Amino acid sequence: MGKLPYFPCYARDVISSSKIATMSGDAFKAYWLLLCASWLEDERATLPNNEAKLEALARVGASTWLEIKDEVMACFETSGNGRLFSPRLLEVSLLQEKRREAGSKGGSKTQAGDEATWKQNLKQPTKRQSQSTESEIELNKKEEKTPQEIVAVFHEYCPELPKVQRITQTRIRHIKARNREYPDLDWREYFEKVATSDFLMGRSPDNNWSAKFDWLITPANFVKVLEGNYENRAAPPPETAEQAVERLYG
Repeated sequence: MGKLPYFPCYARDVISSSKIATMSGDAFKAYWLLLCASWLEDERATLPNNEAKLEALARVGASTWLEIKDEVMACFETSGNGRLFSPRLLEVSLLQEKRREAGSKGGSKTQAGDEATWKQNLKQPTKRQSQSTESEIELNKKEEKTPQEIVAVFHEYCPELPKVQRITQTRIRHIKARNREYPDLDWREYFEKVATSDFLMGRSPDNNWSAKFDWLITPANFVKVLEGNYENRAAPPPETAEQAVERLYG
């Protein structure tokens, strides 16, 4: 028996997802079209990791795709074989396959029973599920912070810096991109690095500049802060009398 031509949409998942809640209209449409396209792929619930094909499947122009792709791709992960997948949709596919297997053996599971054993079922690999893809699925994966939460952390740790007045789509795209690039990132630790830097906070006596939120979340500056490029340097010890004489009279 082949894969079902439809997949269930769990309303609570859609409404409660911080990633979907902040999507623009174009991004939301593209996201659902990519979900549908992945469901119909021969390799279950996955997509080719190809910009041109993704743009075509999302049915948007090149300029629109460039604007929304960070929002959309934040909902997908990359498997061991390089293909993209939605963790939730892949889980749904696994569950459906187990239902079909149970039905073919004369067994029958109720909807409530399946939902109650959701996590247990997903931990049991099927023959068609590759080991590399399965290892990417973590049901207890740490929920990443929303843009609103990240701005709140910024205000908490860096109160001297200019406040964020609006959470624009550009800011959302940058935040989501950083979350995707650094899945284990602790934003509190990041802004604590910023708060302890005299240069970034504008506390250096010969520095009239201070960092702004937009500067801190762009890719090039983000990695510099993470790598400690702006940490305070220890002041050299005071010169002794002997060193002064040596410097002056050599």
